[in-house]
Amino acid sequence: MAALLVTLATPATWPLALATFLIRGGVVLILLPIVVLPTTVGLGNLFGPTLTVVAFGSVPVQVIVAAGAVGVVALAWLVIGGWLAAALEAEGARIVARDEEVVALGQVDIAPGANAATSSGSVGARILVARLIAYAPLALVVALGSVRLVFVTYRELTSPIDVSTPIALRVLRGSPEVVVAVIVA
Repeated sequence: MAALLVTLATPATWPLALATFLIRGGVVLILLPIVVLPTTVGLGNLFGPTLTVVAFGSVPVQVIVAAGAVGVVALAWLVIGGWLAAALEAEGARIVARDEEVVALGQVDIAPGANAATSSGSVGARILVARLIAYAPLALVVALGSVRLVFVTYRELTSPIDVSTPIALRVLRGSPEVVVAVIVA
């Protein structure tokens, strides 16, 4: 509670918290009501010709380049954005920990030279590594589970057994172990 009160009383932490929120995905929440999502017809017109060529067995160079670019951007956002968000969080925690009221309560033990020994960047790197290790089981389950979901969805789209039930329910009924594994992970 003391850290919350110090944060509210210290406006220097507010931009750090806002930047951390935006970097870690808050920008999606901000842009979602503003950006118009494409329709299924629009997506079909955009990706249809390329997917048809891929379905017939040849992969154009443009598809490989686009997939590689998306992968590089996603990896850069994960590593650079994650490190920056972690460094900003570490700096915000350092500001709150230095506050006299928090130190006076005895909740934080700060040695005189402890803050100078570690920079926000190195603490941010350690925070990022800890988060990536924590995300590893979820990433593994989602990667393996998505393959199963794609196969079940393809089977239900090409030869449905029960057409009166919505496809989402048929896919979930066909692979409940994936849903359970993602929830557990």
